[in-house]
Amino acid sequence: MEPSNLGLDVRRSLSAAFQDHWIGCGRPIRWPPRSVDLTTLNFFLWGYMKDHVFVPPVNDLPDLRARIRETIAAVPMDMLERMWQ
Repeated sequence: MEPSNLGLDVRRSLSAAFQDHWIGCGRPIRWPPRSVDLTTLNFFLWGYMKDHVFVPPVNDLPDLRARIRETIAAVPMDMLERMWQ
């Protein structure tokens, strides 16, 4: 079973919204492995966000949007500063 972010419906939606100009593992433009564009902060912040946004499970799109905004607003600045260092 493939991850939900690589599912056919997701890829079709991305292609429809971005006219085949999106980058990802599921194509159309492959993201290069070990890309210099990805930093420790990218991985750390994404993990932090997922831990806070998706627990408990998201109810719907407005709920997801609200949680993303709330989580970003609540990221402690000292935590980000330690990561940048």
